[in-house]
Amino acid sequence: MKTLTKAGELRKKAFQVMLPALLLSALSVSAQVTETVGTVGSTTSIASHETANNFDQDGLTYSGTGDIRVTTASTGYTGASGAANVFLNTGRNFVISNLGTNACGGSAISMSFGIFKSRNDETGSNLVVEYSTDGGINWTGLSYTALPTGSGTSRWYLRTVTGLPVTCNLKLRFSNIGALPQFRIDDITTTCGTAVESLCTASITANDTNVFCAGDSVRLTANSGDAYLWSNGATTQSILVQNSGTYFVTVEDNCCFATSAGSYVLVHNDGNPNPVIGASVNNDTVCPGDTVTLSARTFARDLIISQYQEGASFDKAIEIYNGTGSSILLSDYEIRNFHNGACDNSAPTFTIALPAVTLADGAVYVIAHASHSDLIGVDADQTSANLQFNGDDAVTLFNVPNDAYVDIIGSICHDPGAAWTAPNFYRTEGRTLTRKPCVYEGIFVNPNLAGTNGFPTLTSEWFVDTLASVTGFGAHTMEASTYTWTPQPTVPSSGAVVNAGVDVTTDFVVEGVYCDGCPFTATVRVVVDCEGGRIANPNTTIVNDVKAEAYPNPFNGNVTLNVTTAANGPVKIEILNMLGETVALLNNTVLTAGTYSFTWNGSAENGSLLADGVYSCKVTTGTSVQAVMLVKSSN
Repeated sequence: MKTLTKAGELRKKAFQVMLPALLLSALSVSAQVTETVGTVGSTTSIASHETANNFDQDGLTYSGTGDIRVTTASTGYTGASGAANVFLNTGRNFVISNLGTNACGGSAISMSFGIFKSRNDETGSNLVVEYSTDGGINWTGLSYTALPTGSGTSRWYLRTVTGLPVTCNLKLRFSNIGALPQFRIDDITTTCGTAVESLCTASITANDTNVFCAGDSVRLTANSGDAYLWSNGATTQSILVQNSGTYFVTVEDNCCFATSAGSYVLVHNDGNPNPVIGASVNNDTVCPGDTVTLSARTFARDLIISQYQEGASFDKAIEIYNGTGSSILLSDYEIRNFHNGACDNSAPTFTIALPAVTLADGAVYVIAHASHSDLIGVDADQTSANLQFNGDDAVTLFNVPNDAYVDIIGSICHDPGAAWTAPNFYRTEGRTLTRKPCVYEGIFVNPNLAGTNGFPTLTSEWFVDTLASVTGFGAHTMEASTYTWTPQPTVPSSGAVVNAGVDVTTDFVVEGVYCDGCPFTATVRVVVDCEGGRIANPNTTIVNDVKAEAYPNPFNGNVTLNVTTAANGPVKIEILNMLGETVALLNNTVLTAGTYSFTWNGSAENGSLLADGVYSCKVTTGTSVQAVMLVKSSN
């Protein structure tokens, strides 16, 4: 919020008549509002221009990602003021808030503005003009006459839009959504309206932590007012939040509107199946008194960015890690960078397509700038001159088929200045960031937070290297912070791999806790059977009419599966991964009673070799199901 100053009054340039002060909630400045942008000595940000009270209308609030320039001054139309104008490059916008038209009655309200286009072939379709009456939650487009095209048409024009609504809280937004053109805006004039300086405020308080595990919730409450509109559409004073996102509220109090700062909520494992902890034994036969080795494994939701380098000059690199338990085709993903606050409602500043290669489970893939000073040290798999970013640029990993982000560094649509920062030397400029091993999912929802704290997981999920070195690139490890086994195995008593003595068939439960504090469990049954050790999900019914054995297990290459059925009938034999997905089908026919031998070579149905890991052979008959855990290992 700004206050009127004597110096600010002296800068009023057109159609400005001071009226008596109104109610506490508003200050009327003029029956007609004209904004000529003022003047600057050199290029400056909209925020700086606003803070210095250098716009004409002190009662209005100005924001956006464009900047103020004195070059290419407005000219060639009636009322062109020259001097400064708003420059909008690709993805940039200019927003004017707190414009009141509620005193205009039923008269038609229109707005004129000067517009400059940088290209002869541009019609103006890439410069979108919109208004909002709910604090910027929803926007309505306004149309204007197309700009002429052809040689010599890159110049200033005056355009008019009609249909502005009667409201006490009007926002106007000019946005460049094109990939190539540049625009300039000047001399914005409404035929009726008042500049309204808001003296009310909006804030959000939470009744608990804003970071929690799936299934929990937090209640967000706005300050007292007459009416409320939240960014999720709710109209109550408080809302119960269970999903990740940044929440805003617009509070109306006596026809004064104010929008709060964002309240970021991070729900770990939000809206997706729990990460799986697979467990297996490495013994082919288990007899009473034997010791079996149990191993747990954490699986990621999707690819994550595991390392980030923002070094000097072209020393930029990104490492991607696959911890999903399955091989992934990289061509389904892109690196998308958003520079200087660019938004994702237009094209990213740079997009890097990944190649049609398969990234194995547990492997990493490194992309570095083509002019990186240490391509060998960074262990680059791919280079690109488009891997350009600074500490104030959002870097994202995007899943193209799912049309969704799987990881975000920073905050799209916001420029923090030099970098996003946190205590203890954390920042995104001049640093190498390494993902902590206990992080199993990326940031799927844009934080959408302004300022240097717009990267809220910077300290909780990352280690920082203040030297911005290439140390650590080329490998990554992901595992839970702690593992707890029940019943308690022998030495070691905890960890991802334990030794357990068994005398009778036993269900072992392992609980993993991650650095987000969210626990997940898995159960493995060790069946004592000297004729062939078996492990199975305890929820599976194992009966005598079917029996399955596997050897060798663990296996490298082929594994033989012997299946014995006691009765004639359909028998389906599947190989499942730890997510319960069928990756191979060995049989789906009717078999007579007897013993059959099947061989699996560790490949998927399409013939591609599957990654090392834990799988399950599931045998289903008309009356029963048996599962045998398989461990595929190249070592």
